[in-house]
Amino acid sequence: MRKKACILLLFATLMALLCACSDTAQQPETEKPKIRIGGTTYAPYFYRNIGGNYTGIDVEIAEEACARIGYEPIFVELDIDKGFELLNEDYVDCLWCCLTMEGNEDKFIWAGPYMYTQRVVVVPADSEIETLEDLAGKCVAVQAGSISEEI
Repeated sequence: MRKKACILLLFATLMALLCACSDTAQQPETEKPKIRIGGTTYAPYFYRNIGGNYTGIDVEIAEEACARIGYEPIFVELDIDKGFELLNEDYVDCLWCCLTMEGNEDKFIWAGPYMYTQRVVVVPADSEIETLEDLAGKCVAVQAGSISEEI
């Protein structure tokens, strides 16, 4: 008799658990608030893949950050030299990609750096160029509108 009571209790517990699970599974998921994230095409950080979807290191970090705070990211491609202007005009809610805090610390609210980079000059091993001053009068390639261009 005791064995039948234990089996009946176990069965009732399992049924209660199944009913509880089925109720939550049928509830519609609430829509997350959207946030427009402006970025500049610059692989491997922010670019479109073959399917036309935004991808890259910055996109993945932004998606994870948004998931953690309960937002749905909407990515918007921007010209690098128009980012701060479009943020001020509310065209985007935040900027994410290839930004330099230097010189803009007091103009915006910053989440802080999540990556540190360096600017380097690459020349052939047998080049006579050893310092930045040696570049005077030389043709140098940089991303247009970037801090590297200013430097």
